Amino acid sequence: MVGERLWRLRERLGISRGDLARAVGLDEATVWRLERGERRGSIEVVVRLARFLAEALGEDFKEVLAYLLGEPSRVEGWREPVGPVRYLTVKEAARFLGIPIWQVKQAVRSGLMRSRSRPGPRGAIMISIQEVERYAREVLDRDEHEVVYG
Repeated sequence: MVGERLWRLRERLGISRGDLARAVGLDEATVWRLERGERRGSIEVVVRLARFLAEALGEDFKEVLAYLLGEPSRVEGWREPVGPVRYLTVKEAARFLGIPIWQVKQAVRSGLMRSRSRPGPRGAIMISIQEVERYAREVLDRDEHEVVYG
């Protein structure tokens, strides 16, 4: 029960498994197993996760804990994502944005666009659709309105 809900809250925050694991003093593999449902996690671990997530989300600790444990909570449904997070390859992101592939790679290297480690082709850079949309709003729209003098 904890697994999918933990994954949803972590994705909503936009943090990696490693970042979450370090924040609560766990191993990244433990967080991965919890999210996949391979481990149930002791109540102590679930409480530590709920405490961190509640603070990061600005939610009540008891509500987040209830949500993680599968009990009725106002967190459930209120901020539930509409669907799963969709990830794009660099090529797909470039096509979506209408820019060259090298420009997407440069944006990732320079930190203007955050990539994620997701299942996919070996060594592929995966970028969430939300991150691509954010990049389009914040960077491309801004650059479009700037006047360049040569």
